[in-house]
Amino acid sequence: MLAPSANILVHSVTLTLNTWGQDADGFRFNTGSSTLANVPCQVDPGDPEREVQAHDGLERITQYVPYELLFLLDYGLQIDDEIDWYDGVRTHHMIVVGFAKQAGRGPIIVKANERI
Repeated sequence: MLAPSANILVHSVTLTLNTWGQDADGFRFNTGSSTLANVPCQVDPGDPEREVQAHDGLERITQYVPYELLFLLDYGLQIDDEIDWYDGVRTHHMIVVGFAKQAGRGPIIVKANERI
């Protein structure tokens, strides 16, 4: 299988790689982060989706846009890392919700959501 061409990477994003810690009660907190700017990738936004969350008898509707991003290199993205993409009109702020690394072959596919 041939690697995808770098010509498909028509967008650039800023990645914020977070470092997470855990306190004595088991709560996760951000202990720092590093930023990578102008990272080449392909950004494919999906259609807006709605999700109903119930908590303590109350329901809240959350609307978000799912994204799929394709990278040729592994930048070490993990769940809850952040991606910022400027589309020429506005900046979209996304949170990583999943990724697929195909055993070192082919691109890295990242799933991310932007709350709107």
